[in-house]
Amino acid sequence: MSTKVQIGLSPLIGVARAESILARFKSRSPTTERVYSETSIDKLYSRLARGLLDIIIVPNHPCGLAEADCVLLPLMSDQLMFVPRSSERAHWLGVEGVTVKDIVNEKFVLLPDTCGLTRAAIKLFQSQGFSLSRCEGQASCYNSILEWSDVSLASGILPISKVRNFQQRVIPILDGGHPVVIEYSIIGKPSTIPKNVFTELWDCLLEIKVALGQEGLGEERGRQAFCLQ
Repeated sequence: MSTKVQIGLSPLIGVARAESILARFKSRSPTTERVYSETSIDKLYSRLARGLLDIIIVPNHPCGLAEADCVLLPLMSDQLMFVPRSSERAHWLGVEGVTVKDIVNEKFVLLPDTCGLTRAAIKLFQSQGFSLSRCEGQASCYNSILEWSDVSLASGILPISKVRNFQQRVIPILDGGHPVVIEYSIIGKPSTIPKNVFTELWDCLLEIKVALGQEGLGEERGRQAFCLQ
């Protein structure tokens, strides 16, 4: 019987990006099956705590605290983009970046508070001393936010990974001249797989982090060695 790694994902990550993140592990352990569960952040943390998942890949947020016996690896980030309503696009022509203050009077369509994007958007405005103005109604998915902006019902905020194929104007959100990003981490513990398989998986993830040009691996590798003894 083949080993199965149980992997939880926020929809912000998506299976295609998860497969890319796990490419090195797939190559080294081709007989290990990857079983993905894509659901809300709260459910992912709950399933990890109950031993139903081995790793979760989620946006960072203060309410999602991992158990003490978990390891954590900050991995990557997505730049947040402002998606203006179609009726206002001419107003934003030539604008290379916007601050929260620039868009505070916009009305935004948001998603259900499940994947982490809505929390990140609300927190961004609050960190600048503003309240995000929500329109009535709610989008169901990332493409829906683009549709709402296209028919000029509301503006949107989306990660750059979700607007790469969008043909209309999107503008980077900046803070102090720097891009505002939503950060992602991998959190895990060997719940359904042997510890040696988990260690191999985690080592591959650490190598992916190096390949992405991230820093701070020493602390995370030390945490791994401590937690998996």
